[in-house]
This record gives sequence, structure tokens and C-alpha cells, in this order.
Amino acid sequence: MDYLFDFPIHPIAVHFVIALSIFAAALDIWASFKSDAAIAQFAKLTTCFVAIAAVITIATGWFDHETWHATSQHHHDDASVIGLHMKLGIALAILFCGLAILRYRIKGLASKLYLLLILTGVTGITFQAYLGGELVYSEGIGVRATEEHRAEDKRPEDKRTEENRAEETLHNGSDHEHSHDTENHH
Repeated sequence: MDYLFDFPIHPIAVHFVIALSIFAAALDIWASFKSDAAIAQFAKLTTCFVAIAAVITIATGWFDHETWHATSQHHHDDASVIGLHMKLGIALAILFCGLAILRYRIKGLASKLYLLLILTGVTGITFQAYLGGELVYSEGIGVRATEEHRAEDKRPEDKRTEENRAEETLHNGSDHEHSHDTENHH
């Protein structure tokens, strides 16, 4: 699989969106609770970074998807997990770009409506992260390349066939059972 920089950027970018969105929401809630204008300013800046990270994450996700799709025998429809992940990712990027613009227009502390919107965004990002995990851990997307590299990196003596391993397991299992039988007879 060919990536933009010889490794997938999307999994790295995703973590910035997750962490920064939670941090931005927490800052705005804290600023509202404490009536702290300095923290509110920091929340505004952090929300801008979330929007930037979300756009980068969408771009890298799209690139990784197109690379995977071109080299994979698997195809998906819009109702699949990857289809939902793509649509939700775009919607969340648009939401956070809108939130960044809205946050900069709000003077001082965030409104209750804004806090509700950013918490909705964080909830969406959490679900989005779950979908991404499903793609990796259940569908194996992005993992096959790692397995191929591991196979290439193995030393010749480490490359045993499944058949050899099965024979060893069977042989070791019968020796193990035999040793227990011998011990029981003494």
C-alpha cells in the first residue's frame, strides 16, 4: 500500500481531532463555570486548531481510503461502516469549522447553545473514533500492509509454514500428555 509519506497519516491526525475537541469543550465549559475570559480566549484558539485538524484528518483519510480502495479487492457501498465513517467525518469537519467561526464571533464566554453544539461535536467524534476502530480491528483496514511488512522482515529461519507449526504443536502436545501419563504412573 502506498501512503503519502510511506506511512498512514490519518491515524495520527485522528488523535489530534479527538484530543483537541475534548480539550476545547472542556476549556469553554471551565471558562463559563469560572467566568474566566483568558481561558475562553484559549478555548477559541483551540477550537480553530480542531477545525484545522479535522480538515487535515478528512484529507488524509480520503487519501488513505483511495489508496486502500485501489489496492483492495473489497468494495463498499455508502451504507457500510466505511461509508458511514466517511460521511460522518465530513459532517464533523464541517461542524467544527462552523464552530470555530461561531466561537470567534462570540465575544467573551461561550453561549449555552454553543456549549451544546460543541458537546454534540465531541459525542460525534467519539462515535467516529468507534467506527474507525471497527474498520481497523474488525475489518482489518490498514492492517494488511503491516502484516506484509512483518513477513518481509522475518529472518529465513523464522519463516515456518502453518503445517510445520501444526506438526510441532501436535508433537509437543503428545509429549506433554505422555509426560503426564508417566508422572501419574509413579
